[in-house]
Amino acid sequence: MNTTSQPADQAGFDGPRPQLHRYLWGLAAAWTCVVAALFGWDAWQLRMNTLYLASNEARANFNKDQAFRNWATTHGGVYVPSTSHTPPSPYLEHIPERDLTTPSGRHLTLMNPAYMVRQLNEDFGYLYGVRGHITSLDPLRPENAPDPWERSALKQFEAGVQEVEQVGEIQGERYLRLMQPMITKEGCLKCHGHQGYQVGDIRGGVSVSVPLAPLLTTERRLLWRDGLSYAVLWVLGITGIVVSGRSLLRYEAQRRHSERTLRRTNEDLQQYATVATHQLQEPLRLIASYTQLLGQRYGTQIDAAGQDYIRFAVGGANRMQQLLDDLLAYSRVGSDAAGLQATDSEVVLLQVLSAAQSQTAAAGAVITHDPLPLVLSQGRLLAELFRRLLDNALKFKAEQPLRIHITATRREQEYVFSVKDNGIGIAPRHHERIFHLFTRLTTDPEETSTGLGLAMCKKIVELHGGRIWVESELGEGASFSFTLPAALPGESREG
Repeated sequence: MNTTSQPADQAGFDGPRPQLHRYLWGLAAAWTCVVAALFGWDAWQLRMNTLYLASNEARANFNKDQAFRNWATTHGGVYVPSTSHTPPSPYLEHIPERDLTTPSGRHLTLMNPAYMVRQLNEDFGYLYGVRGHITSLDPLRPENAPDPWERSALKQFEAGVQEVEQVGEIQGERYLRLMQPMITKEGCLKCHGHQGYQVGDIRGGVSVSVPLAPLLTTERRLLWRDGLSYAVLWVLGITGIVVSGRSLLRYEAQRRHSERTLRRTNEDLQQYATVATHQLQEPLRLIASYTQLLGQRYGTQIDAAGQDYIRFAVGGANRMQQLLDDLLAYSRVGSDAAGLQATDSEVVLLQVLSAAQSQTAAAGAVITHDPLPLVLSQGRLLAELFRRLLDNALKFKAEQPLRIHITATRREQEYVFSVKDNGIGIAPRHHERIFHLFTRLTTDPEETSTGLGLAMCKKIVELHGGRIWVESELGEGASFSFTLPAALPGESREG
């Protein structure tokens, strides 16, 4: 049993290109970033919603306190039974009617708006956790003194700020804190006029602190739910990338294997064509040579018909040799292409015209051209294309002096070349057929055309991703047009 190992590209499919692996990894990374960004955006939106709800709750409580305080201020305060929970306020001793006794003997004490709101906030905070606090930089009660955050907000009010809102901590717990200034009104002077306040002065501020713990608990629950959804979405996306990637890698390996097999087949066919051409040309040369010798040595002994037969045999052998040369040239088109690059088509045409000077002079042809552009091509292929089209025009010239003109016109990302002559022309029914292999429109046995010239032109143009066509009428010349891609700025130049 043969245990000799073979290289991967010979034993089976070629491995996928590293670029494809990088592409798939990049796609997976991009998908991960997209899902992470969406999850981050969702988390940010949930946090903003939490703060929005807390802010709305704080404003609702603030507005409730303000409405209650305004009502109490309008009524100058209220009298309530004097109890241990609501003792007479020492800060209202200057008011003559602070304490009253009803005819039935009940003892009442006056509660001003600040006293009422303070007591309401204390009870509300105990029941619902929302803290309210009336404070000032110059408080009557020491208990109403501001904490550091409230003191900073009060100083901002004096500088013209209308509201301060911020997330902070109170005794280790997170709160959303809202504070607005408290403006002195006419009813406020009853209790605070002796402090020197006037209507419109900033007497202090009211702060409301909403605990964030319940809202953050809800936020975390929603975040876990959304996180699970995004995780499932990410897994589905990665699964799709993996499945598609495997199919793509398998297809890429098969394609590269097919390309390699096709390349080897083409190389074998080309080698076969080269060998076959050489092996066939040798006996053809012998036939042509010995037939010519036969005519030269025994020409006087052979009648006119025999001389014609010899001439036909030699011509046939020569045409067969030309056909083999053209077949070999046709098989080689594109087989050794090193890639298309910027090529000066005018320089290539001038080289072709220089090599064909004797042929052009013998035909009495005049060849002109417009300025020609840079195209994406291969100098060798472009020269073969020009040469074949010019040979076609020279072969099928009319009785009048032959004129050939070559132009190129830009059309989007390509150039349209035209090779126009005043030859015998081509009937419209043959416009498509002349580009097929071995198509000859003449029946002249002495015509040396092999029917491969225009087929080779078509193969060269299609190798460039272009197309070729003809516009002609019998007796009116022909215009062969083909397209080539335009060279991009900065590409390396050939020709």
